Amino acid sequence: HKTLIIKKEYSELRFYDMREELEIYKKEHPLMNSLLNKDSANYIVLTWNKIFFVEDVMKLNPFNTNYFGWIDFGLYN
Repeated sequence: HKTLIIKKEYSELRFYDMREELEIYKKEHPLMNSLLNKDSANYIVLTWNKIFFVEDVMKLNPFNTNYFGWIDFGLYN
């Protein structure tokens, strides 16, 4: 099996610059989204980037294939 690991800094992720706005939203609207309120802004940015991770690998296509899989790094309890 082949494995490719792509490492990115948080600052490279889409929506990274929105972390401060997310923290403000969480304080001003505590009942609007209970899942959003229990997570850190960095974690929210990371989950919002899942689809872009897949897109990046598809563009890179390191194994010259038309098939792509995704293993999620976590889920909500």
